[in-house]
Amino acid sequence: MSRFKLTVTTLAVGLLGVGTLLYAAPIHDAAKAGDADALTALLKDQPALINAKDARGWTPLHWAADEGRTAAVKLLLANGADPTLQDKERCTPLRYARDWGHKEVIELLLHQAVEPGKKDAPSGSQLLAGGVRQEYLGNLDHTPLMLVRSQTTNGCRLAYVTRQNGKLLVNVDGRSGPEYDGIGDGTLIFSDDGQRVAYGAHQGKTWLVVVDGQPGPEYDGIVGGSLIFSADGQRLAYIASKDSKRLVIVDGRPGPEYEGIGSVIFSTNGKRVAYDACRGHKSLVVVDGQPGPEYDGLAQGTPIFSKEGKRVAYVARRGAKWMVVVDGQRGTEYDGVFEGSLVFSMDGQRFAYSASKGNKRFVVVDGQEGPEYNEVAQGPSIFSVDGKRTAYVAKKGNKSVAVVDGQQGPAYDMIDPVVFSADGKRMAYSALMENKWRVVVDGQEGPEYDEFGDGTLFFSADGKRVVYSGKRGHKWRVVVDGKPGPEYDGIMKGTIICSANGQRVAYSAKQGEKFLMIVDGQEGPEYDGFGNGSPFFSADGQRVAYVAQKGTKQMVVVEGQPGPEYDGFGESSISFSADGQRIAYVAQKGTKQMVVVDGRVGPEHDGISNSTLIFSANSKQVAYVAVKGSVNARKKLVVVDGELGPEYFDIVCGPVFRPAGEVEYLAIKNVEGLPVLYRVTHPRR
Repeated sequence: MSRFKLTVTTLAVGLLGVGTLLYAAPIHDAAKAGDADALTALLKDQPALINAKDARGWTPLHWAADEGRTAAVKLLLANGADPTLQDKERCTPLRYARDWGHKEVIELLLHQAVEPGKKDAPSGSQLLAGGVRQEYLGNLDHTPLMLVRSQTTNGCRLAYVTRQNGKLLVNVDGRSGPEYDGIGDGTLIFSDDGQRVAYGAHQGKTWLVVVDGQPGPEYDGIVGGSLIFSADGQRLAYIASKDSKRLVIVDGRPGPEYEGIGSVIFSTNGKRVAYDACRGHKSLVVVDGQPGPEYDGLAQGTPIFSKEGKRVAYVARRGAKWMVVVDGQRGTEYDGVFEGSLVFSMDGQRFAYSASKGNKRFVVVDGQEGPEYNEVAQGPSIFSVDGKRTAYVAKKGNKSVAVVDGQQGPAYDMIDPVVFSADGKRMAYSALMENKWRVVVDGQEGPEYDEFGDGTLFFSADGKRVVYSGKRGHKWRVVVDGKPGPEYDGIMKGTIICSANGQRVAYSAKQGEKFLMIVDGQEGPEYDGFGNGSPFFSADGQRVAYVAQKGTKQMVVVEGQPGPEYDGFGESSISFSADGQRIAYVAQKGTKQMVVVDGRVGPEHDGISNSTLIFSANSKQVAYVAVKGSVNARKKLVVVDGELGPEYFDIVCGPVFRPAGEVEYLAIKNVEGLPVLYRVTHPRR
C-alpha cells in the first residue's frame, strides 16, 4: 500500500515542481513512518507543530491515519491533535483511515472527536450547544443481522448482531463483544429494566450463553427463544442441550437432565422458577430445581404461579384421568380439565378450574365442586379482583345462568360474561330473554332493550358507577347507574369512558348528519366528526379533551373550549401530563407539523413522530422527535421544551426522561460516510 501511494506522490512532485511538496516537514515524515520517538522529540521542542499543515493541507494526524500508524495516532491525539481539521480536499484524517480500512485508527478518531465541539470527561464525550452532551458509542459499519432495543426510565440501549472478519458478534451500545461462528436466532434479549443483555452463541460445535459480556458454561446447543430474564432482571434462565439430553440453566447453574423440556417461567417476583419436562414416556414439573412426581401427560399452559409467586399449580394426566396439582398436592381425578381454565385469584389465596365427568361440566373452586351443567363458559378469570368472589356463566339445557359465589341466578336465553367492579363488591352482566336484552346489576334486572353496544358494560374504576349503551327501536342511549340518557341515532363505538376517579362520564353520539360530545350528561356543540381515540380524560379526571372536525378543519376541544383550527392531528398524539394540568398534541398545517403544548404552538417541522411525544414524570417538560428535510436529505432531531437539539441521520431509541429529569436517546450520524452511534443527553431545564 505504502509503495503504491509513494509512487503516486513522487510522480506528483515531479510534475508540479519543488513548491508543491506533499510532505516535507520532519513532523510529517515522522507521522507517516509511525516514528513515536521522533514525534515525541519534535513536539517537545515545538508543541505548535501538532496541527501543522503541509502544502496539501495534511496535518501529522492525516499522515499517521492514512498509513494506519495506530501508535502514532494515539500519541498525536494525546498531545492535542485536532481530528476535525480538513485538508485542501476538505477531508479529515478519518476519511483516509476509512478509505484504507484501518479499523483501529477509525475507532481512535471516532472516540476522540468526530466534529467540532467542547470535549471534556469522560473520554469520547462532547458538550454541545445548550448543554447537550453527545457520547460516542461506536461505529456501525456493518448492517445489523438482528437488532433489539431497550427504552426505559433507566435509559436507552441498543444491541445488534453484525458480521466482522467472517465471524458474528453482538454490539451493545456501540461496544463490540467477542467474535463467534454464530449467534442463535431469537436469543438476543434485554431484561425488562434494560440493565442486562444476553444471547446464545457458538464456536465450532460448542454453544454458550453470554450474559452482560460474560460467557457462560459450554453446551452442545442452546434452545432458541428459551432465554428469559425474571421480571426484576436479576435472574436468567435458558434451556441447553448436552449429548442427547436437555437441561435448564438458572443463573449459570445447570439443573437435572431430561429427554425434553417445555417452557420455563419465573414467578412475578423473580424468586421462583418452574418448567415442565419429560423423562422417557413420563412428564413432570420441576419447581425451584426440585422434580415433582411423574405423570403420563401435562396440559399446555401449565405450570402457573400465583401473582405473588408463593403458589404453583399445573394440570396432569394419569392414564385417562386428569387432575390439578397445587403446591404439590394432587386434586380429584376427572375425565377432563379444560385447557386454560386453571387460574389463581389475584391475591393467590384461591384457585379454580373447569372440569368434566362424563358429559357434565362444573367449576372447582378451592377443591370444591360446583353444580353440574351442560357447558361452562371459558373466561379470563372467574375471580373478582380482591379474590373474595367468583362468577361464571353456565348452560343448563337450552338456557344460560350466571353462577355468582356458588349461587345460580335466573335462566336466560343467553348471558354475556359477568363483570365485577374493581373492589369486588358489585357485579353485572347482560342477558337476553325472548329477543330482549337487559343488564342485571347486583341481581337486579334493568330495563329491556333491543340491543346492547358491544363491550360497553363496565364499572367505573371506583366501582360506584355502572355504564352501558342500549338501543330501542332506531334510537340509542347511554345508561349510567340505571338512568337512561338522551336518545341518539347512534353511540360511537369505543367512545364511552369514565374518568379514573369515577366522577365523570363522556361519550360521542350521532344525531342526523352531525356528531356531538356528551360530557357528564351535557351535550356539546355539533361537529362533522370526531377523531380516533376521542374523548379522553386526564389522569385526575378534572379535564376531558377530544378532536373535533368542522368541514375540512380539525381542532382540539379541552373542557368544551375549542382550540385553533388545523388541517389534521397526529393519530393518538394527544396526551395529558401525569398531573392533568398540561396537554400536548401534534398538529398539521399544509405540509408542516408542529407540537402544541397548553395552546402554545411550537416550531414547524417537516414531520413529527407521534409516538415519541412525552411528558416528564413531574409534568414540567415535554419532548418529541422531529423530522427536517425531504426523503433524500432527511434529518431527525429531538425537541425539548421547544428547544431544537442536534441533527442526526436517525433517532434509533428514545427519547425518554430519566428520573432526574434529563432527556436521553440514541442517535446515528454519518461521519465521513460511516454511521456512528451516540448516546445524547439533554440537561434538565
